[in-house]
Amino acid sequence: MKGQFETLGETLTRYERLRRQNDFTNLFKNGKRIKLPGLTIIYVSNGLTWYRMAIGIGRKFGKAVQRNRAKRQLREFFRRNKKMFHELLSSLQGDAYSCCDIIFLPYKDFFTHPVSFYNIMLQNRIAGLGSAMDSSPVYCPV
Repeated sequence: MKGQFETLGETLTRYERLRRQNDFTNLFKNGKRIKLPGLTIIYVSNGLTWYRMAIGIGRKFGKAVQRNRAKRQLREFFRRNKKMFHELLSSLQGDAYSCCDIIFLPYKDFFTHPVSFYNIMLQNRIAGLGSAMDSSPVYCPV
């Protein structure tokens, strides 16, 4: 298994996927939430040296095509922005060496915003430029 800074590259390994029921239970029971329009991110410290992620999406979201598209986009979003998540979550937890389990919960209106919108919202949260629910964010289209 790799350490935290070795896995911050742009790959998504099998170690970075959340799979056990106990981990999901811990995440929903003890996790902290970041609410964005169309997306909720839940995270909790995992005591490991790497991040793990999962995507929770139900049938109410839409047909299989929409669900699979959302999952692909969120996996890619996490894979390409691991360093941003490290900065955000370490600043929220106050520990630069703590890694987290993360679950993405998209809602029906997830596709009303491009993925770059969520990237900008989280970067604003890191920089302290505004809350994640800022009513008039500036974002570039995909």
